Amino acid sequence: GAKMKWPGGASLATIESSSDQAAVMTAMRGVDLNKYPQVYIGGFNRFYGGKKNWYWIDGTPFKFDNFESNLVDAGNEDCLAFINKPSNNIERRGEWNDVPCNSGNLWSYICSVKAK
Repeated sequence: GAKMKWPGGASLATIESSSDQAAVMTAMRGVDLNKYPQVYIGGFNRFYGGKKNWYWIDGTPFKFDNFESNLVDAGNEDCLAFINKPSNNIERRGEWNDVPCNSGNLWSYICSVKAK
């Protein structure tokens, strides 16, 4: 999988619990929603055993998720975004959206550092 790492041990954020989800929601308060409608987080999917499975960038399978309730998998959307500003009346702020990984999506991203 993707191994995006930054100095100091930072990597794309992994959201492994409802408390992690709440922390990201808090971190995103006050940002310009028009400038940052969606931000990448550290999830990706791969086919395994005949179906798509979601993993965090460290290879850990998802045990918690917050996908939008009416998520439609377009088939080529293998990366994960945190919805900051819903683009329609179905999405809700804080839900997750599968998105293409290509460089055409020049969105920002949210990182985290594991506590030592």
